[in-house]
Amino acid sequence: MDKHDIKEAVMEAMIAHRSIDAETHHDHHAFITLMMERETRRLARVEKFKTSFIGAVAVAAVGALGWVGQMVIEGLQHHK
Repeated sequence: MDKHDIKEAVMEAMIAHRSIDAETHHDHHAFITLMMERETRRLARVEKFKTSFIGAVAVAAVGALGWVGQMVIEGLQHHK
């Protein structure tokens, strides 16, 4: 028995003992690919939200500091 015969015998045994057919196996791979793509898109949306949320908080904080500063300046001007 040579290498080719052994390979062929192993392949035949694997085909004979597999628990799902080729179409189902292909469908499983397609489903897994779809789920991975969905997760990648979901993670990208989460990251975009985090980035935009942090940016919005930073802009709001700077705006609030500016407003407080303006109130302090106006308060000082009224006390003169």
